[in-house]
Amino acid sequence: MKILQITPIVSVKINIHCPSLRSIEYLGSGNVVMQNEFAESNVAIKLTGSGDLSTKFNSSHINVDLLGSGNIINEGSSESMNINLNGSGDVTCEHTSSKNATVVLMGSGNVRLSVSEQLNVQLLGSGDVDYIGDPKLNTSKMGSGSVNRIEK
Repeated sequence: MKILQITPIVSVKINIHCPSLRSIEYLGSGNVVMQNEFAESNVAIKLTGSGDLSTKFNSSHINVDLLGSGNIINEGSSESMNINLNGSGDVTCEHTSSKNATVVLMGSGNVRLSVSEQLNVQLLGSGDVDYIGDPKLNTSKMGSGSVNRIEK
């Protein structure tokens, strides 16, 4: 599903019903909130702009891309997760339990996630990666950002 920004004169609420959802891409500055959980094998979540995107995916693999100043929040679970953040927005997946995760952070945004086995982090900017869990940690750092273990 691809959602382009609509610029209405008044506030608009749009309800979309679908039996399955493998990807959601949102370009704009409004808010998109997923009410129901979806269980899929592979999921792609992408936000470009300053909007907020709140999703609920349970998947074997989740790919998250954030470009800009918007925010992505996912609740659910995954075997593996890739998070690419390029900008000043935040990705919050601390309520998405994942076994393995890879984070590439370019910019000043922050990432919060929950990971249990393996966490690979590449920091190329000033943003921080905060994680819950006790995974094996591999980091590559070329910016002023930090990687921090936090409590629930």
